Amino acid sequence: MKSDKPEEVRMTGCACGGAGHSRREFIGRSALGVGVLASAGALLSLLQGCGGGDSSSPVAPATGGGTVQLDLSLPQYSALGTVGGSVSLNATAASGLPRFGIIVVRTSESVVTVLDRTCTHEVNQIGALQPDGVATCPRHGAQFNASGSVVRGPASHSLAHYQASLENGILSIQI
Repeated sequence: MKSDKPEEVRMTGCACGGAGHSRREFIGRSALGVGVLASAGALLSLLQGCGGGDSSSPVAPATGGGTVQLDLSLPQYSALGTVGGSVSLNATAASGLPRFGIIVVRTSESVVTVLDRTCTHEVNQIGALQPDGVATCPRHGAQFNASGSVVRGPASHSLAHYQASLENGILSIQI
């Protein structure tokens, strides 16, 4: 007499060397393997933000290349008219900026420092540079000064710098 219940199919000759597995076991193990691989990829991308190497300022990560230009005569950049002034820009402030934006600091009449706003402890946007000259990451409290150096951990690596030049009130930043 035939049953209405489907036959269980057993798979033999698998790479694990054991006895045959049912289709259900095979699919379950395959799904588990895919989940482990996906989790490993996500974990690796998180760990990339935890830094490595020395604590000197790294060259900023590539974000597509090109030059971003800011007209410092515009009102939103007026703080850069004075030595020591700074502005913090989100990625949407100008086309081509990195994911978390930049901090621009006027360090002398002819020099501007441009820092990536990506925390080197964990990938997160650091806050704006405050009047005390410190920018803080809201996730774990890492702090950086106006030159990008770590003031307080848990970050142990300086912020990345971008090459910049200032000519006739136009700031050109190599991204």
